[in-house]
Amino acid sequence: MRWPKALLNEIETFLKQSKFDVVHCNIGMHGWAFSEAEYKLHFPALLAAIRKAAPNAKVIWASTTPVRKDRDASFNNSRIIERNRIARDATAGIAQNYLHALMLSHADM
Repeated sequence: MRWPKALLNEIETFLKQSKFDVVHCNIGMHGWAFSEAEYKLHFPALLAAIRKAAPNAKVIWASTTPVRKDRDASFNNSRIIERNRIARDATAGIAQNYLHALMLSHADM
């Protein structure tokens, strides 16, 4: 399975509508049906789409926040932690916003 072409097209279309100095993004829980292996394999296409559409923007990758305890059990933190690791490795050299660590002490949010 690959990232849906529509997702990459939407990202490019949105980013081309204006000049962005900064693109702050993540895609941790979107595409939850993708395995972590598929997420890792196709993650570079997401970054390429962002860079293509906003070539002069500073990209900041935001880690995915933990799932609240009252959420659907199909969304689990072990998968989020793995996706954050994959994204961190794939975004080496890109600014990072560690929202996951920040939110660990705010489980009620």
